[in-house]
Amino acid sequence: MGQAPEMAAPLLLRVEDADAEWSSRPHRIALFVEPSPFAYISGYKNRFQNFIKHLREMGDEVLVVTTHKGAPEEFHGAKVIGSWSFPCPLYQNVPLSLALSPRIFSAVSKFKPDIIHATSPGVMVFGALAIAKMISVPMVMSYHTHLPAYLPGYNLNWLLGPTWGLIRCLHRSADLTLVPSVAIAEDFETAKVVPANRVRLWNKGVDSESFHPKFRRHEMRIKLRYLLLLQIQQGKS
Repeated sequence: MGQAPEMAAPLLLRVEDADAEWSSRPHRIALFVEPSPFAYISGYKNRFQNFIKHLREMGDEVLVVTTHKGAPEEFHGAKVIGSWSFPCPLYQNVPLSLALSPRIFSAVSKFKPDIIHATSPGVMVFGALAIAKMISVPMVMSYHTHLPAYLPGYNLNWLLGPTWGLIRCLHRSADLTLVPSVAIAEDFETAKVVPANRVRLWNKGVDSESFHPKFRRHEMRIKLRYLLLLQIQQGKS
């Protein structure tokens, strides 16, 4: 029997490996981010704020669609559109929005994006996908909250199958999926979410401006060491 062709390992493919021709000229990028990276404190707030900032610094035009509360009119030169949102039924602090109103569709169409990038999972990603299909624009989804990992902790194992099914359906509609870690990439490969050549690893990074060595202070190190020792002593008592 002949050997099956090897599939490209998603763990080795990174965003910076993108085609050189694509990287060499400015582009128009529509970002659909839910919840808002401007108002909601979340794990990807800094990621998307820095992402927008660096896209603008590279000369790309950026349009951001996000949940309406606390959304500014612009951010580092990127136009921001707030979409009416509602609280998540299971977690009231998380605002959700379909972002499929005629106002948003018109704004995105007039912007004429080269690509649409939407966060997943959520509700807004469905609106972003619908708009991408209607205006025939490539779609990138970045996956952030790994729902299957949380369900067992809430005794919702019976939802694992339907959840993976929804993730497959959603991400197979995208041209490319970005995942934040090797572990999630492995889970996607095991669950056969999408072909390996349509997955890229979008690594987390460190803000080199906020955490620059120039901010190093000996006094702060002494204070932190004291607090750590105090916490250790309290744990022993």
